[in-house]
Amino acid sequence: MKVKFICVLVIILTLLSFNVCAKEKDEKFIIKLSDDYNTLYKGEDVTSMANRLGMKPGTLRDYFEDNGVLMLAVSKDKYRQIRIIEEHTDFSDLAEDISALDDESLNEFAQKVTDVQNSSYEYVTNNDRKYIKFSEVLSDSGGSYAVTQYVTICSGNIYRFCFYNSGATPSDEADKIFSDFKLMGFEENRMPSWLRIVFVLGIAAFSALSVAMLIGIIKEKRSKASDEAAKVEKNKISE
Repeated sequence: MKVKFICVLVIILTLLSFNVCAKEKDEKFIIKLSDDYNTLYKGEDVTSMANRLGMKPGTLRDYFEDNGVLMLAVSKDKYRQIRIIEEHTDFSDLAEDISALDDESLNEFAQKVTDVQNSSYEYVTNNDRKYIKFSEVLSDSGGSYAVTQYVTICSGNIYRFCFYNSGATPSDEADKIFSDFKLMGFEENRMPSWLRIVFVLGIAAFSALSVAMLIGIIKEKRSKASDEAAKVEKNKISE
């Protein structure tokens, strides 16, 4: 009974370790926003945000899917937006991580992601990860607005933190919010060290107990077979 109880406990700990690890890997970024923003994450119901933006829910849903949008945040005055976008390209797949790029490749990547010829850019660091920062002013039927982007490569994907500000001048708010943004890379997705130890010990204990139980079963069967053979032999002698 004790052995069975220990086996069940080990299995539970093992499954718990898998669940915690899976949960952490689902979290791609952390961001802190004030109550002034309404947010919509990929996979959530788009109805409320679509109504707020005067869009059809299906149109907004398609926009998320077609552009790799992970999160959209809109200020209550609708003058500012934040979009976090995930892209996968042959270049990002090859580079894997922006820190692996040499200066030439880094400049080549910067020119690719700006989408604007001869656009000026700079390199900034956030939570020990390098980003390419650039700004541009765009215009459409709704007027002009400034876009500040912070772009990086992590885990084989391109990630864009985009801040849209209605008006012709970029807002300092972009830098402030970006400073509270953290992209989760491979190093952050790993289990805590104590949990890895529990996980490894759990697997080892489960394997050892499984082997012990198997050996016990084999011994028990051999013992029964030996007893049966002894009884048969004893019966023969009695006859």
